[in-house]
Amino acid sequence: MQYFKKLMLVLTCSLFIFLQVNAQKNHQCFENNGLKYKTVITINFLSSTQITGTVTSEEYDAETEKKVDFTGIITGKILKIKFKNTPPIVGDATEWTNKPWILKKNKGIENLYIIFHSKNYDTQKWSNTTAEFTTCQ
Repeated sequence: MQYFKKLMLVLTCSLFIFLQVNAQKNHQCFENNGLKYKTVITINFLSSTQITGTVTSEEYDAETEKKVDFTGIITGKILKIKFKNTPPIVGDATEWTNKPWILKKNKGIENLYIIFHSKNYDTQKWSNTTAEFTTCQ
């Protein structure tokens, strides 16, 4: 009987540790500190193909925050996102695109890359540019 209690304690502790480790792997946070806005993206990995998440954008001077949820599918490291409402502003001359988001390791750290349609203030022309979102601190 004593052996059974010890075994159950060990199994319970092991299960708790396993669940904690996997819960951390199923959630990632990325951020980008732009000139005027800080944008934070949280991604919840529901399965090997399904994700949900939130994009939060905060204007530094106004101290206002806009939060929008999204759903999506993931294939490998490619994320196809659909916002539930209008996505938040990430820059005065930056627009969201329908292009997929990409998870990519840079110097051993996984970052998120998103293509935006942005205005170049030097040339006054609009083009697609890639923004890097680093792991939240």
